[in-house]
Amino acid sequence: MLVKSWYPYLVFKLSFGWKDSITDYLVSIDKQFSEDLQSAIVSESKIRQILCSAEIDDGLTQYVPFRLIRPFFPELRGIQDHKVNNEVKILADNLFESRKPLYKFSQNSTAILVHPDWCSYIQSNYQLVRGWVAWRWLQYMQIKNPNTPAIANKLFPPKERQSLHRQTKYWRRIIELCQDVRCIYSGKLLSFDGSSLDHYLPWSFVAHDQLWNLVPTSKAINSSKSNRIPDNTYFDNLVTIQHLGLTVFCSSQPQKIWGHYIEDYWIDLGLSSLDDLLSLECLRNRYELKVKPLIALAISQGFEYGWQCG
Repeated sequence: MLVKSWYPYLVFKLSFGWKDSITDYLVSIDKQFSEDLQSAIVSESKIRQILCSAEIDDGLTQYVPFRLIRPFFPELRGIQDHKVNNEVKILADNLFESRKPLYKFSQNSTAILVHPDWCSYIQSNYQLVRGWVAWRWLQYMQIKNPNTPAIANKLFPPKERQSLHRQTKYWRRIIELCQDVRCIYSGKLLSFDGSSLDHYLPWSFVAHDQLWNLVPTSKAINSSKSNRIPDNTYFDNLVTIQHLGLTVFCSSQPQKIWGHYIEDYWIDLGLSSLDDLLSLECLRNRYELKVKPLIALAISQGFEYGWQCG
C-alpha cells in the first residue's frame, strides 16, 4: 500500500480522500528519508528497501486485510464495527474451502494464506488482474482529484524520464538565431552551452514536457527553482520569450517542421489557428486562460508559490 501510494502523493501531491490516513504514514517516511526520496525516479524496489528500515506502526493492518475480504461474507452486513475483524477471521477460516475467500489468516493474524484456487487464477491471469487493478486505481484517483491534469501519468513511477532532445533542439536553434535571448528569471543573456530547460509549471504537477511550459535558463537557477511555482512577476516574461521563440522558429523553418514543433501550443492552449501563435496579444490571452488556473490548482495541492530568482 505504501509503495504504490508513495509516488502519486509525495511526488505529485495527489489526494486519496480526506478520510484516508495513509498520507500520515507517507509524510512520516518522507521526513525520515527525504534525501533518499528526492528524485522523482525512484524504483519500487528502492522504496521497499526504505520502507523496511522505516519506523512504521501497524495501524495500516488494523482494518484493511479484514475489510478487503468482507464482501465474501454478506451475512456480516449491519454488524457492529468493532466486531468485524474477529468475525471475518472466523468466517474466512470456517468457510475457506466452501466459500473460497481470497485468503484466510494465520492463527495469530500476522500473515495471510491465499486460497490455492485464487493463487492459480492470479498466476494464470496476472496481466488481466493487474490491468483491472490499475484501471480501478485510476478511476479512484480521478474521483479524488477531479481537476488535476494527467492523472494517468502520476500513478506509477516511470523507469526513466523522457528525453528533452526535441525541446532542446528547438530552443538551441532559437538561441543560435537570436542573439538576445535572456533568462526570464535573472534577465541575463543566455548561451545554450550553459543553459538548461526549466518547467515553468513544475513537472511534478503537469507531468509532461510540452514546449509551451519550457523555458531556457541557467542550470543554477533551474536547480534553485526546483518544483516551486514562480512569482507572478515572471509571467509576462514567460509569454514574451515564448512569443520570441515561436516567431524566430517560424521565420527560420519550413512550414512542415514549424507545424510539427508547435502542435502542442495549438492543442493545449486552445487556439483557433496556428497564426494566433504569432500574435503576442493572442498568445498572452491564451496563457492567461490556460496557465493561471493551473497555477491556482497547483497551489491548492500544496505546491510552493512565489519563488523568485535570488
